[in-house]
Amino acid sequence: MYKFSTKNQIKTKSFTKSTSPLIFSNRLVYKVENDILPTKFDTEFYVTEITNYSESEITEKKYEEFCNQKNDIPKLYFKDVSPDKFYLKYTKGMDSWKH
Repeated sequence: MYKFSTKNQIKTKSFTKSTSPLIFSNRLVYKVENDILPTKFDTEFYVTEITNYSESEITEKKYEEFCNQKNDIPKLYFKDVSPDKFYLKYTKGMDSWKH
């Protein structure tokens, strides 16, 4: 996978729980006043897929509007927003890495 991909270089890598690069969990314990024992929840999550989109593929510029007045400067928004998706932006330093 290319770190700085073009439209033609977009690739997806899928994972199972055992091959995922990141596994995390959430534990919650609470007790209601009249309960004798606390209630416990254990949930586990893992990365199922990574896709290397270019920034232009997943974002779009929009002009904010408030009270019928549009802003002169567009703001960058994600096209496909969902609680189970996120985007990590790569930045190039002094060296220009292709991958």
